[in-house]
Amino acid sequence: KLEKSTVNITNRLTYSRDDSTRAIINNGTLTSIESVYNSKHIYNNQRSKYLIGIENYGILTSNYDTMNTSYGNLSAGIYTSSSNAVVINNITVNITNTTTGYGIRHQGGENTTVNGGEVTVTGNSNGFGLYVNSGVITTGNVTYKAENSTGISRGAYLNGGTLNFESGSAIGTGAPTSYGIQLNTGTINLGVEDGRGTDSAEVSTEYPYVKGIGTTTGIGLSMGNATFNYYDGKLVGSTSARGLTDITSNTEKNYQVINGEEEDTGYKYCILEFIK
Repeated sequence: KLEKSTVNITNRLTYSRDDSTRAIINNGTLTSIESVYNSKHIYNNQRSKYLIGIENYGILTSNYDTMNTSYGNLSAGIYTSSSNAVVINNITVNITNTTTGYGIRHQGGENTTVNGGEVTVTGNSNGFGLYVNSGVITTGNVTYKAENSTGISRGAYLNGGTLNFESGSAIGTGAPTSYGIQLNTGTINLGVEDGRGTDSAEVSTEYPYVKGIGTTTGIGLSMGNATFNYYDGKLVGSTSARGLTDITSNTEKNYQVINGEEEDTGYKYCILEFIK
């Protein structure tokens, strides 16, 4: 158990192909409360190959922790690959000066929840606020933001598994191409299915909030060979360059879900309705 602790790991060695810097690796049971994990690489402006705050393979409970990483080639605030319970509450992640950065990277496990917090990835190339590769993860009231100067920014990315994005925000910005959420494979549930068969007034048009604003192209949500279950929320995209003071190209695409039943067949249907 770590409570109100600070873990500082600094790598001052020259870069190598297998170089890695982790503040902590958990293979057992870790309970961390209000602790700070700092991982950084310092050597002639080079980057460590792997730079991670908490690397988890066991049982993890993280409450009000902070992850800071800087100068990594592949960086992550929390990297988890575990079939055990993983509970992350009110997390703060700051990843800077990274080639490829993952605020939270989920590599497997069926019982991961993230509740509350701010996850920010700022760097020189590709950024992912939340990256899901397999397993099941449920997240709510978290802001995932990737803001990069080159490459691609993704607030959240799904490459397999299931992502239950119940509330909060996924924002990609700053890169030439930016996505709020990019779906490659797997299943995402955006919002919460409450089973009411809702009227338009009952549909949330604000949260979850998904936004992609790129310097060239911004896409709220991009579909690959995935399943997208859209229950509520707001999708925002920009399709042209946007300056710091220019908001005219911030084209908001605001949708609501309408459910109904066909009179002649009795089949239920769902309409994703564009309202702005």
